[in-house]
Amino acid sequence: MLRNLASRKLVTRITRFNSTRWSSVAAPSEAVITSFPENPSSKSEEVVLQKVFAERENDLPASQMKNPYEKEKVKCILCQMDISPSYKNLRLLSQFVSSFTGRPYGRHITGLCKHKHEQVAREIAKARSLGMMPVMLKNVKFLKDPALYDPEKPLRPHRF
Repeated sequence: MLRNLASRKLVTRITRFNSTRWSSVAAPSEAVITSFPENPSSKSEEVVLQKVFAERENDLPASQMKNPYEKEKVKCILCQMDISPSYKNLRLLSQFVSSFTGRPYGRHITGLCKHKHEQVAREIAKARSLGMMPVMLKNVKFLKDPALYDPEKPLRPHRF
């Protein structure tokens, strides 16, 4: 008797389960899926998604924003300090002249931009033609001045 009662409960559970999942007429091989009751948490998910999308719109990058990975444009030391070379400023001009040969250093050694390098070269030539600056070597007064650059470590390699 207990066995029959237990088997009946089991059968009723299976039929209840099957009746909610499958139609009572169709066999499991010919399954017809019935609609399930709506999930109560689905509305809360929609609300959360709407909040996330609303916050995301404010978080989009600005179209005017600069590239954070772009390298900064390197400026020469005279452009940084806004210095224009003059033939009267012998101490500045002697910084760009070799102490051994008296020749002006190249741009790849001094790090000057093209415009300032040409200005420095013109002013050195002007000072030399006026007799204010020696031609073959660097003035002895300016040998102990602090270096603006290291001639032994140029920005790009050279042949000597």
